[in-house]
Formats: sequence, structure tokens, C-alpha cells
Amino acid sequence: RTLFYDVLDENHRPVKILMHRLGDVPAEDKVIYEELDERFFVHLVKSASKQFIYVVASGNNMSEWHFMEADSPTNGLKLIQPRHPDFEYEVVDHGNRFQIRHNGSDAMDFKISETLISKPTWENWKDLIPHMSGRPIGEITVFQNHLVLCYRTLGLPKIWIMEFSTGKAHEIV
Repeated sequence: RTLFYDVLDENHRPVKILMHRLGDVPAEDKVIYEELDERFFVHLVKSASKQFIYVVASGNNMSEWHFMEADSPTNGLKLIQPRHPDFEYEVVDHGNRFQIRHNGSDAMDFKISETLISKPTWENWKDLIPHMSGRPIGEITVFQNHLVLCYRTLGLPKIWIMEFSTGKAHEIV
């Protein structure tokens, strides 16, 4: 019953996210996020679990993620971690946790941390997959029972799969 959409500015940059309830007058759509920094673009992502809707502001080697429960969109957005220079992160959810791919703490090639969804900020992040210089992690995906990373070693693409229940992992080359 609820639609979210982005609005472009005069330079065709997505800067606002609006919420429309089916049956309501479009002129009364509510702005749920507005990006004022012209260095950033905004987009929406629905989580693979369909539990959350993410609003992402990214640009200039920085990102900032907000989330809301897809079933309760009127409860508003919650910030995961504020942006700061040269800090990029990406979020996926699994059960009651977020898995976060990020380049914080001198992890130039990225690492994976996790935190409880109820405590999403940086001080609660615990390392799950450590940073390894020369192994840039490009993508993180979660499935019901597995965490999957796409990364490169010596320039070659690789896939790493970990079973959540046991922590056992293997690599596909």
C-alpha cells in the first residue's frame, strides 16, 4: 500500500525520497529523506529479506545508510552510521543482524563486520571477516544459511561462501 520514489533536482541528481500511500493525493506525498550536499546521490534499496527498505546517500568515497522496516514505513528512518570522509559501507541483513562491508579502521580493501540491528552504530560493530591487504572485497550477499563474498586476489575474481550455523567456509575459484 506504500510506494517510495526518488525526485531529481535540476541537474538530474536524485536528492529526495518521497513516500506515497495508495489512494492518497500525490501532491501530499511525504518527504522522508532529502540530501542537501550536492556531492551525494540518493537511492532506495529493498533488502533481499524484504524486511527493510534502505535509503542510501553516496558519493566522493563516502556513504551513509538509513533503514526502515518495510512493514511499518511510517515509523521513519533510522541511521546506521553517519558519513565521514573516505568511509564507505554497504549493509545487508540476516536475522537480527546487519552484515556490513566497509573500509573503516584502515581497511582499504574492505572487511566485513556485523552488529545487532537494534544497535547499528559503529561502536557496536564486531569484525566477522578481517581486512586483508591485496584482497579487495567487492560485494557481500546473504542467503538464508550462507554469507557470500565476491573479491579479488592477484587480480582474479573469487567467491567465498560461509555457512552461518557452523562458520565453515570454502572458496570458489
